[in-house]
Amino acid sequence: MQRTCRFFLMMAVVFIMVGCDAKLKSISIDGSSEIPVDGSAVLTIVKNPTKAKISDIKWKSSNEAIVKVDDGIIIGVSQGKATVTAKIDEDIKATKDIVVYTPTKSIVIDKPALNLSLNEEQILSVTINPEDAAYTWESDNLSVAAISAEGKIVAKNYGSTKIIARSRDNKEAACVVTVSVTVPDFTSMSSTEIKKWGEDHKITIYVNSDYSNSVGKGKIISQSIKAGTNIVEQGEKIEIIYSLGHKPTMGEDNALRKAKDYLRSGGFSAKSLKEQLEYNGYSSIEAQYGVDNCGADWNEQAAGKAKDYLRSSAFARNELLEQLLYNGFTRAQAEYGVNTTGANWNEQAARKAKDYLRSGAFSRNELLEQLLYNGFTHAQAEYAIKAVGY
Repeated sequence: MQRTCRFFLMMAVVFIMVGCDAKLKSISIDGSSEIPVDGSAVLTIVKNPTKAKISDIKWKSSNEAIVKVDDGIIIGVSQGKATVTAKIDEDIKATKDIVVYTPTKSIVIDKPALNLSLNEEQILSVTINPEDAAYTWESDNLSVAAISAEGKIVAKNYGSTKIIARSRDNKEAACVVTVSVTVPDFTSMSSTEIKKWGEDHKITIYVNSDYSNSVGKGKIISQSIKAGTNIVEQGEKIEIIYSLGHKPTMGEDNALRKAKDYLRSGGFSAKSLKEQLEYNGYSSIEAQYGVDNCGADWNEQAAGKAKDYLRSSAFARNELLEQLLYNGFTRAQAEYGVNTTGANWNEQAARKAKDYLRSGAFSRNELLEQLLYNGFTHAQAEYAIKAVGY
């Protein structure tokens, strides 16, 4: 037991002696590397190892006209740069560069406030005294607006932020930046233009519809955020309500249902559909409501009617066009209907010629004249004559 105690006692003594006699290997200088003229700061020595003892430190400035040093306390004399050295001996010493700057007397940004659109860019400039004083830029909210080292602002999202120009001695100037968008009057815009405006400005547009006795069908009744309002918050949504026209009477509602029934069974022009509804006993107003709201594509109705005619009989192109005009289609609709049939007019002429010959006897010239009368071209008629064996 006595031997064990003696052993640990000896080890403790050795440990204490080693700790006390730790040899200094190197040093470094810690503290501010920038001070203003007439300003001061304290530099401290960092030892390696930390338990090593230092008996004497010699401090020196490379240029006392710029910075003076006394026992680790540095004092700024004039603007410039000097090196401070801390020396223990020839082998152990450390240096630190010290920049002395003239204190900022004033700093001003050319624009105290800015209103920007989304993705807009602007340049800010600074007037600082003294003119060669250094400063940096920063933004309180980078998600709203960012600023480069050259003072270029980029508006990134809706909101408000403070752009700050800060001198090295923490004097600052600020510009309040607001990123917003003014809501337009959507009533003067097409649906395509409204959609593009929403995409360009990162605003969600909702579209709904309702009946209105004062706003015509397809026109805008209201918008949830009034025109001229500035949006400054992220994630705003605008609802636009389009008019379905006046709320239909019972007669108008039934005329609309009847119109849709007719369109499922055959091709109608707007004119012929209205006449059919009036024939069924609906008033002119009720019939017109049914026609206006049935959702028909009149071009496609003309195309369907033209194909129906060609399934039942042979037609020359002009003859088919005239038939569609007679049915009440506009010329543009009739032209569309004829052009989309895909008809081979030579074959139509041949069909017509065969129909004539089944119903009666024709000489070659007589048959040719009849086909020309029907509107076929001379070349189409000649094709038909040869096709039937003349």
